[in-house]
Amino acid sequence: MFCFTLFEAIYSQNGKATILFKDGTSIEGYGDIEKGKIRFRITKDEEPDIWDHTIVSGIIFGKLDVFKEFEYVTYQVGRKPELLRVVKDGEIRLYERQKWKKKRKKRRKRKRKKVRSLGPGNLFMVSANSEEISRKTYYIKRKDEPRAHDFNLNIKNALILYFQNCDVIRDILLTKEYKKLTQPQIVDLYNLFCTD
Repeated sequence: MFCFTLFEAIYSQNGKATILFKDGTSIEGYGDIEKGKIRFRITKDEEPDIWDHTIVSGIIFGKLDVFKEFEYVTYQVGRKPELLRVVKDGEIRLYERQKWKKKRKKRRKRKRKKVRSLGPGNLFMVSANSEEISRKTYYIKRKDEPRAHDFNLNIKNALILYFQNCDVIRDILLTKEYKKLTQPQIVDLYNLFCTD
């Protein structure tokens, strides 16, 4: 419940936001994201306008010291750009796409319940199929590239090709050490050692 309240406070119409236009201009106001589109208003009293990828490049929630940025990014040929969260910024940008879905129900003759414990004497029943799971997908994109690329650590040869201009990353990928690194750590290394 705390996580939901925190998310609601950051991304609600009452939270500060800056909408970013493709021409490089921006406007401060209040906004949120609903069904892949940005709802934005300048004052709390007015009705929000709906914006999509045709004019807007993204939106920033919060202040400069604590903020979340979302950008319209194309990551598949033939599909419209989608709002992805910017995880790392630099010569290479790292994006995160988070998809929430309900766990599939297992077909059984009767519903089974799981018992969860909150300590001695505090047991409660929850449905085994009522939980939601999150699947994160990472994408990377250089500033001059028209679309983002899937950043899957299991596709080693594709990563070596993508980072071929960076000896540090290429050397790490040629060893098993890269399996200990996360996508954000690899992008940090690239932006630190392999940019001008």
